[in-house]
Amino acid sequence: MSIVSLQIGQCGNQVGGEFFRTVMSDIRSVPYSKSRLETEYSETSSETFFNRRDKGNNWAFGFLVHGPTCEPAVAECLRQELENCDCVDGILMTMSLAGGTGSGVGTYLSR
Repeated sequence: MSIVSLQIGQCGNQVGGEFFRTVMSDIRSVPYSKSRLETEYSETSSETFFNRRDKGNNWAFGFLVHGPTCEPAVAECLRQELENCDCVDGILMTMSLAGGTGSGVGTYLSR
């Protein structure tokens, strides 16, 4: 069972990071052996796509310009991650809904 995480924008990275810290905290609070813990949750990343461009909190620019520009690279990273999974249960996408560039890119990519 695998869930691939796709974190978009500053908000997506912050929320996603906190989500996984909470998951690990919950898993570690239950008395499991170390070997079982490693089979139930692993944090790996074979491909990471970063594009650090500040677009001034502009949803339209993220959706109309930056989304189409970065889509091929993000799709390739996502494809590689999905191919590494034995059984994919889903894709967890975290992003802002507040109207910034990350939410514009996220809206474009989630279509």
